[in-house]
Amino acid sequence: MPLFALGCVSLIVGIIALAWPGISLTAAAVLFAIQVLVYGVFCFARAAAGESDRAGPVVMGFLGTFALIVGVLALRDGGASVATLATLFGVFWFAAGALAVLATLFGPDRGPRSMGLPTLAGCLAVVVGIITLAIGGTSLGVLTAILGIWLLVFGALTLAMAVMARSAGRGAKGRRREAAAAH
Repeated sequence: MPLFALGCVSLIVGIIALAWPGISLTAAAVLFAIQVLVYGVFCFARAAAGESDRAGPVVMGFLGTFALIVGVLALRDGGASVATLATLFGVFWFAAGALAVLATLFGPDRGPRSMGLPTLAGCLAVVVGIITLAIGGTSLGVLTAILGIWLLVFGALTLAMAVMARSAGRGAKGRRREAAAAH
């Protein structure tokens, strides 16, 4: 359920960012900070619940802490400059993507079924982080477009992962019931 909620929030924030031409710097900071804060809470929930299938609780806890710090800084310094926002969110998405890729490649659940979408999402996050850092303070419109499009893609990938996780969970429950009935 938390993965589904993260996907929905990401899609909503992406849609709002793209549909709001002339968004103010402060509004953009608040909008993107909300998504990063939700991401941080999601990471903490997964770490605490032991749902860290590809990343250990320590990595998820670290990423959650980092997300909360970035979200709070964006809220606090949101009106500072476009360059400040680009740096905050660029560093965040680069780090989050790199950790996701490393977790899928070296985590305990690595395998063809568990690596596809998380690895793709991680690689895309790294690319978005690099692009966001490279554009720096170009313009708020460019930053909003890049992050808005990214959140639409991230939200869609996250929802797809939520559906896959739910299907896998249902399949595992069904197999356990069948095994119990056979005995």
